[in-house]
Amino acid sequence: MTTRPDFTEAALAEGLEELALRALRGWLSSDNYRRREVWHKCFDDTFVGKALEEREADWSYAGPWNTKALWKLKGDLAGVWEKNGWVSYEQPKLGRPRQADYSEATLRKARSVYNDGCQGFVSDKQWGWAKSVLGENSNKNQTFYLLVTPKVHEELVSRLDQDDLEGLTREEVAELLDLPKKFANGFVRHLLEHHGWQLATTKLERSTKRVLRRAQQ
Repeated sequence: MTTRPDFTEAALAEGLEELALRALRGWLSSDNYRRREVWHKCFDDTFVGKALEEREADWSYAGPWNTKALWKLKGDLAGVWEKNGWVSYEQPKLGRPRQADYSEATLRKARSVYNDGCQGFVSDKQWGWAKSVLGENSNKNQTFYLLVTPKVHEELVSRLDQDDLEGLTREEVAELLDLPKKFANGFVRHLLEHHGWQLATTKLERSTKRVLRRAQQ
């Protein structure tokens, strides 16, 4: 028998904001983490995405947190991510912009063939030529999440006792946050730039290490 993740009662008790941060931390902790990624791939590595994967594999489950409810929760959490500025959306275009400089006559002919995006009875060859000339070969791609890192860092700062950061290396900061070093590196840079911290060199017996110290006022 498949063991279902027991998060439904916790979800009701935690509230949407806490759940959203927990989901975001799940993505930041993922081995697949990238600052810019297709949004559904972000959620695949969160507790919601994993629960969805299980529910969709077990159609006999008909509890209150069925597939439909989980998809709604996923959308709600994505909305909190955006509202709090933790992520922003972008919809980039595929392909390269047109490089050649065409004459006005060629552009005019291409616009006539393209006809505001309606191919009509124009041949595929002519249609392709017109799209190429006008730079219309770049089609919109899937929606991406772009993590707004400073906002995420500020959220984590607000939840830490900053005295706990004193004397920590980057690796130890990662352990404190329970997040990977590649994310903790950016968090440390944020502390240096915005929260009055600096990196100091501390000597050990046969080596040195760089640790966080509060900057002298």
